Amino acid sequence: ILFSNMTDVKRMRELGHKNVAYLQVSADHNLFHKTDVKKENSRDIVFIGNNFTNTNLKFDLAQERADMVDFLWKNYPRQFKPYGMGWNTHIVNSPEDQREIYNSCKIAICHNQFNYELYTSDRLFRAMMCGAFCITKHFNGIETMFDVGKHLITWRTLDELKIKIDHYLEHPYEREKIALAGMKHVIENHTWTKRIEELKKILNGIEIK
Repeated sequence: ILFSNMTDVKRMRELGHKNVAYLQVSADHNLFHKTDVKKENSRDIVFIGNNFTNTNLKFDLAQERADMVDFLWKNYPRQFKPYGMGWNTHIVNSPEDQREIYNSCKIAICHNQFNYELYTSDRLFRAMMCGAFCITKHFNGIETMFDVGKHLITWRTLDELKIKIDHYLEHPYEREKIALAGMKHVIENHTWTKRIEELKKILNGIEIK
């Protein structure tokens, strides 16, 4: 059994299950990549993800995500736009729409629904493959996947998020340098081709009974 986080792997091993392993998600580079196509009336700051508050899906950080979106709307009313279910804005379904949004923004915000070790959703890889500058909510183990400050930026509090957004909006050279380094890093280390190579190593180490 494969999990995209180490928290569940450790739980399963504690229960005595040996054949469990960690395999991170990725994104399809054929669909998510840098283009010259820009979205009309695009916003500088975007977040693509659903609002699960007041639903039967009880994600641990659903309210934190909703608070984040509300905070960004209040602080950047003309520059920020969320896309997804529950925001009363455009629901983005197709990879083409997402690719266009990530290629048009200055900053892509990332936020996961729960805080597990080494867990991130595929939105992070999608955004970075498109060459977007990413500011993601910090998660345990991120430093084993990325060089924080070189490939992307992280935040822990909403006040810290605002400070970093303001800084990188005012310093486009720094922002674009990090975005390009992040895109190169993801394409070289975090594609599905790389994941299949990792999967083969996992399979070779499985105990057959």
